[in-house]
Amino acid sequence: MNQNRYQKICQFAVWLLLMAIIVSGCGQKTQSLRGQNGQKQGDQAGVSSEDSNEKTTLQVVTSFYPMYIMVWNLVDGVEGVELSNMAKPSTGCLHDYQLRPKDVVCLDGADLFFINGAGMENFLDDILEAYDDLKVCQAVDALDEEDFIVESEEHEHDHEDMDHEESGHDAHEDMDHEDVDHDHDHGDHNPHTWLDPALYRKELAYFKDILQETDPAHAEEYQKNYQEYDAKIQALQEEFHWHESGKSALILHESFPYLLRTSGITIAGAAEVEKDSGFSAHEIVHLVEDARECGAQYILSDSQYSGRISDLLSEETGMEVWKLDSCVSGAYEKDAYIKNMRRNYQIMSGGEADEDTSK
Repeated sequence: MNQNRYQKICQFAVWLLLMAIIVSGCGQKTQSLRGQNGQKQGDQAGVSSEDSNEKTTLQVVTSFYPMYIMVWNLVDGVEGVELSNMAKPSTGCLHDYQLRPKDVVCLDGADLFFINGAGMENFLDDILEAYDDLKVCQAVDALDEEDFIVESEEHEHDHEDMDHEESGHDAHEDMDHEDVDHDHDHGDHNPHTWLDPALYRKELAYFKDILQETDPAHAEEYQKNYQEYDAKIQALQEEFHWHESGKSALILHESFPYLLRTSGITIAGAAEVEKDSGFSAHEIVHLVEDARECGAQYILSDSQYSGRISDLLSEETGMEVWKLDSCVSGAYEKDAYIKNMRRNYQIMSGGEADEDTSK
């Protein structure tokens, strides 16, 4: 490690240690699971004594839950691959994620770092300068320009947007959301592309190609895993045949436009609610008026949040609430994405949803 890189890592580590003192829970030990072939599955943890002499041919890290589930399905059972996930599965979207000291350790020695891209992991800008030899693989690089939903397109309707964003956890309203500066700049594109199975399959194939190129000795195994998982997602797409439904929805989270684009349901309005309680009477009146004005039949609320705002709007307007899963958190299960997406589609199609066992 050259001196300049060492100094950058030390400086960043000092800052992270200070943050660890301030931020509650940063010092807690994270979950670590091992697969049948000894590969680590789950949040990264400090290297234990039993791990210290273990030699792996390929160390792979993912940024957060949806990327982890995708890559896990590609590397499962491949000998000599160690897979770690940076953010805890309960983190949710990474817009407000704060790096922890162990995140620096997680990337040290990694061969591949699989991220979503398109601005989802803005917190990585500084630390990646210290790991300039780390191969960072963005899922969105698999997509074409027409695949993306541009953020301004989400709100192309006849009504003004509400100036709030629903959240069930502490938010940091002053976070800078400039895009991660890698090989491709995706501008103002909505980064929640995994909620469109067709785009998810493109990203899966792209990650498979990277793994095969990096580790050609196991190319056939990656191909086999890819084909098995891709077939499951294709079956999910074929299970739900969408058409123009005449349904419209008010969305309370920016992830849902990709999901709705595959379902024949139109977006009548979008409310970005930055807090889940503590609204003034004036703010509540404004929210209810805008919800009524948009004329939607349904309110789409993210199941990772408490739902206080969606329930309040439902009571005042009579609109039905759909609590959908943005697939950003849950249990470490290989089929978690498929289970959660099937449940979303069952809700939107008016059927009875399977019991949610992924949380």
